[in-house]
Amino acid sequence: TLKAYTAETCEAAPSISPQPSNVPSPSPFATGDFDQSGQVNEVDAELLISNWLLSTCTTFSCDTNQDSKNNSLDFAWVVKEWGN
Repeated sequence: TLKAYTAETCEAAPSISPQPSNVPSPSPFATGDFDQSGQVNEVDAELLISNWLLSTCTTFSCDTNQDSKNNSLDFAWVVKEWGN
């Protein structure tokens, strides 16, 4: 809360400066987070496996390296980022 200061109080008015926020900034989704849930988990692995060697991944993009295949190179991202 801000205090009102008048000439009678003989105190200087406080300077107003922005306060740092405790709310973290949103970070981009992990590469292996195909469903963009915020966590790389079994759902992401299942999405990739169910679309194995296809060029698309149903609703989500599972092709992390843009080689037009869902393969072991994409699965490596799931393994690397598991639990993040």
